Amino acid sequence: MRFLLVLTTFCQIALGAERVRTFALTDTKHDSFPADGGKRMDDLLAKGVTVRSLELSWKKYEPTNDAWDEAYLTRIRTELRVMREKGFKVVLDLGLQYAPDWAIAIQPFRDNLGNVKTERVGANTIFSPKAREEVAEYLRRVLSKDGIGTDFFGIRISSGAHPHGEILYPDG
Repeated sequence: MRFLLVLTTFCQIALGAERVRTFALTDTKHDSFPADGGKRMDDLLAKGVTVRSLELSWKKYEPTNDAWDEAYLTRIRTELRVMREKGFKVVLDLGLQYAPDWAIAIQPFRDNLGNVKTERVGANTIFSPKAREEVAEYLRRVLSKDGIGTDFFGIRISSGAHPHGEILYPDG
């Protein structure tokens, strides 16, 4: 967090505070919101962070095909409401990189020798029309007015098809 503070300070001096937007990602593994109810957000605001990522997990929202976890969606709605109440601009991370196992199994990635790629892969949205249909259904539900809507400062898209979680053909 010290690096963020130093970077924020120097960018504001060099470019002028009105031109700098400091962005904070939410790391799902270390997400503090459920435990602290937004206290860490106050710390980020005090350090000059104005844009925050809200990271979804397809795997958590739809753990089995067509079985939607409404408690998970309620928690996400609450976190989004708190972010907005605190004044953050919110960038939505759709969480496609966290594909449920059933979606990954639809059509596994294979290398040029026909071997199934099993390490760090997401749903095969590159070659599988069925996987793309499932992603579309997930997005329809989560971005609907009954989900979390579409009013965001930005939307980040990734798929998990590459070790770095970007929309790239798997390595190897």
